[in-house]
Amino acid sequence: MGAEDPAEAALGNYLVNGLRPRIRRGEASEAILAQARTILGIMNFTRRTRSDPAEMMQVLLDYVHEHGRMPKDTASQPAETQKLAKWASNQVKGILEAKQGTARERHEMILRLRQTHPAGARAARR
Repeated sequence: MGAEDPAEAALGNYLVNGLRPRIRRGEASEAILAQARTILGIMNFTRRTRSDPAEMMQVLLDYVHEHGRMPKDTASQPAETQKLAKWASNQVKGILEAKQGTARERHEMILRLRQTHPAGARAARR
């Protein structure tokens, strides 16, 4: 279902598998971005920005304090809550023993939060 023209197919492959990931990671130079802007549709991809782990951890702690539970990654939740839930989930991926420093501390803290404030729990009425 791809392009019949070999040059068009090669360009499509480069755009999808080469340039697009570089743009998303913020690794494409301004010169390359200027050329890419001339190609229809290529600039529909935004650069990824990495969240500051300490800041995200504080947001998570504030959320748990306010709601009495871990955030849920479900369609019924606001986008920011879903993002926070995904971030927390990503922090505990991998083997704890293989992590060091602050990554290990975040992993351990999030595991403790999950135990003490599960996502399905309801906050106590004040």
